Amino acid sequence: MLLRNVEKGFARIDWAAWIDAWCVHPVSAHMPLVPTQCLGPCDAGNVVLLRCGGSAFWLGNVERKHMHALFSFARRVLDVGASAHPGGDIAALLFMPISIAQSSS
Repeated sequence: MLLRNVEKGFARIDWAAWIDAWCVHPVSAHMPLVPTQCLGPCDAGNVVLLRCGGSAFWLGNVERKHMHALFSFARRVLDVGASAHPGGDIAALLFMPISIAQSSS
């Protein structure tokens, strides 16, 4: 799981809180939490990329209030892969980066 994009003026994520919560969550044994810089051109801030096998889910404008729902979604991604469906607030955060959208058209 990758999380970052404050360079464009979006709200800063409290990394200590995310890392502490992630380390005690069961999914952390199977999916690392990796801080990174901007992952490429997009209009979203605080981007999360969940990758598992051949599945990739991009979520933007993530805030602390999404933390536990995001962790639960990560568990579903591990369990079922590409057929995982985000629920509630998480579904509204899904997006496709500009570079991927352009290459698939």
